[in-house]
Amino acid sequence: LTTQVDLAPAALGHPYAVELGFWYYPLVGILMVGLSNATNFTDGLDGLATGLAILIAMTIATLAAVLFPEVALFCVALTGALCGFLWWNAHPARVFMGDTGSLALGAGLAACAIVAKQEIALLVASLVCWVDIISVIIQVSVFKLRKRRHGIEYARTHRVVRRTPIHHHFEEAGWAETQVVTRFWLAGAICAAVAILWNRGG
Repeated sequence: LTTQVDLAPAALGHPYAVELGFWYYPLVGILMVGLSNATNFTDGLDGLATGLAILIAMTIATLAAVLFPEVALFCVALTGALCGFLWWNAHPARVFMGDTGSLALGAGLAACAIVAKQEIALLVASLVCWVDIISVIIQVSVFKLRKRRHGIEYARTHRVVRRTPIHHHFEEAGWAETQVVTRFWLAGAICAAVAILWNRGG
């Protein structure tokens, strides 16, 4: 397991690679645990986590195809499985991923990116999932702070957003579930495109 993080094209020893030494291992832990939980939080609307995971998997497959074909093949196979699952998981969902599936999915995607030296591309491609989990962290932290300073009623009426994860905030604002999912997919597609173009352009 090399301790380099590539900031541009997927090539070990690339001049843009950063040698983190010991600190690479905490980064790996953060990526594995963080994306695993981020995917779990994102799995709150029919098809949302599945569609985003397809985009992330295809991003990794595209960037890993040349130097890490085994990783690319796994990501393509995972994409196929997710597409089959999405057929039944799209609104109105008939089957559900659950915590076990979403946690394993996030950890698996992170592992693929780590093996293929695409850690930065993973962070960019999965940005929508990270926004979901960060919204929960911010909401809970601010709520506890305001509760301690001003009391429970003040904290309840002065939330950062209406409801977290943040995809539920848009539901509270009047968006239909399918509208939220579609727009989050579009945001995920933009993030995936940015990750691929930035990596290839380096």
